[in-house]
Amino acid sequence: MIENMTQREKTLAAVTVGALVVGVLFGAFFWFLNGYNDNVNVLQGIDSQISDEENLTLQGMQAAARKRYYIETSPTSDISDARIQYIAWLKKTMREKIGVSQSNVDAARNNLTLKADAKVVAEQMSFTIRPTVTLKQLVEFLDAFYSVDTLHRITSLKLTPKTETAGKIRARTGKLSTQIRIEVLSLSDASKRERFANHFREAGIPIEKALETVVRRDVFGAKNNSPTVKINKTSSYTNNKPASINVVASDADEEDVLEIELIKSDVPEAKLKPDAKGSKGKLTIPGQPAGKYEFVIRVTDNGLPEKSTEEKVQITFKDPKKTPPKKPKPPPLKMALETRISGNLKNADGSWCVMIKSNMDGKSYRLKEGESFKLDKRDWEVTDITRKSATFNVEGQEVKLDRGASFAEADLEEP
Repeated sequence: MIENMTQREKTLAAVTVGALVVGVLFGAFFWFLNGYNDNVNVLQGIDSQISDEENLTLQGMQAAARKRYYIETSPTSDISDARIQYIAWLKKTMREKIGVSQSNVDAARNNLTLKADAKVVAEQMSFTIRPTVTLKQLVEFLDAFYSVDTLHRITSLKLTPKTETAGKIRARTGKLSTQIRIEVLSLSDASKRERFANHFREAGIPIEKALETVVRRDVFGAKNNSPTVKINKTSSYTNNKPASINVVASDADEEDVLEIELIKSDVPEAKLKPDAKGSKGKLTIPGQPAGKYEFVIRVTDNGLPEKSTEEKVQITFKDPKKTPPKKPKPPPLKMALETRISGNLKNADGSWCVMIKSNMDGKSYRLKEGESFKLDKRDWEVTDITRKSATFNVEGQEVKLDRGASFAEADLEEP
């Protein structure tokens, strides 16, 4: 059949067969290529699943490690003990490491219960302290606070510089009124411990470097504050007797050196002697006649520029108070003035008795001959009784009183 084909037909047939072969080859290539890509995608999917599983496993291991770390550093799971232990640690830290007595720690009445999937996982306690500290002490407290590796944090820190009046100038004292709010977590899975803070860690920066960096750049005041003086501005002493007054100077700038001096004195012999540091001194004044005397104290720092503060002191020397004469003691109470014979009665046996009534103390007496009673520290013994009178023996003195008469009418000699 091929032999009967023309040359043109033979050429066309060859081209057609070649194109068909090429098409088959291309189809096979793309079929294999698609299969390969599908296999690659499957392998990549498997690798991705393996990687995801490995990540989940690693995350689980990391989470377990973090949980172990939190459990180890958590306060005791007994929330009551945790509260007591943390308050004790706060007070001890402030007292021993900072040098500040922290008597009050305000604890929130109710704890915040933290849950996960309806399960209680932790109790959150809240505390507030309000110590008065220097900036240096505050930095030392923060260093001590964060060196304890436990589940606590400071949620707010409020600082208010304290000031005092020196003359007409209100200057900062270098003290800070602080309010520090703290949160502490106690995990339910934590072990029970008898004391707080078993774990410590080194801070990222030495405390000396922190003090130098922070304290020397005090953001709470100008570069140089005016010094202040504490002194009793008015006082009185007995004339011609020596007097002494303590002087205390301070400066908010801890590095400043102070100098105290007496720049005005109404008493030339008066002297002001400072101590070695220059922050304290004593003004001594020899005894002076009665009158008022004025002195002026100045304290100066060595800041740039230097600043000074002056205080006036007025001392009054007075004559000693005269002791008033003692008032004479009042005479002893005379009961006899209000004691009378109210009547004389005859007894059934024919004897007489005398009735005596004291309006001063309300006492009444019914006495026979030979009987006695005490009046104004004296013994009155009945020696004779008649219808209208009675006779008494008073310490050897005989006294006769009529019925109705006051015993004060008895003419007795003083013992």
